[in-house]
Amino acid sequence: VVLDLRNLDFLDCSGLHSFVSAEKRLRSAGGRLLMVPGSAQIQRLFEVTYVDSFFEYVEPQEILF
Repeated sequence: VVLDLRNLDFLDCSGLHSFVSAEKRLRSAGGRLLMVPGSAQIQRLFEVTYVDSFFEYVEPQEILF
């Protein structure tokens, strides 16, 4: 699953929790959650909550469909 955060304007802790839960479910089912990084403000939320290293980030051109 690829989650593209580039057009995301707002993210709070409940949204962040949803991303973490989805990643855990995918990983336990043998899948992967890849994220295209969002704005500096969105990425900062990942950093200050210490979950930035929990996710695998890719650039849009790296995605193969």
